[in-house]
Amino acid sequence: MTERIIVDSGNILIPIGIRDKNDPDKTHDFTLKVDISDNILQNAKKHNDELQKELQKIQDKYAKTIGDDELSDENVGTVIEGISEMVKTRFDDDFGVGKYEEIANAGGGNSFLNMLDLYTQVSDYVGAKLEQKFAKIKQKSANKKIKYLKNRNKK
Repeated sequence: MTERIIVDSGNILIPIGIRDKNDPDKTHDFTLKVDISDNILQNAKKHNDELQKELQKIQDKYAKTIGDDELSDENVGTVIEGISEMVKTRFDDDFGVGKYEEIANAGGGNSFLNMLDLYTQVSDYVGAKLEQKFAKIKQKSANKKIKYLKNRNKK
């Protein structure tokens, strides 16, 4: 009997664990989902444009507060707040509204640095998964082309 092939319905599922601050042997498990369905891919540019507008609003808000000053003891809190808000916006946009807070508060709370690191790791993971999917499709297409040309030359 042939093994069953399972397709994830246009989703990339990413299991993650957050280690508990108070009990290092305990982890809080989550599954992040990235939708790569046809509808999402077709509207990606429009969606990205909207996201960029939202991120620009955040940058403008904090640029007024920070100005052109370099990072200092006086503005480090504001810089962290701004970066944290941007990571939260991207995270919630990619994985669902409220997901940032849910994960950030898990296990006794996580710093924005942990959340930024998590977001970077997950983004790299999704990128690698997409590359694998496209490489597999490209290879299958190349194999079909070779087979077609071989069969055509036999005639």
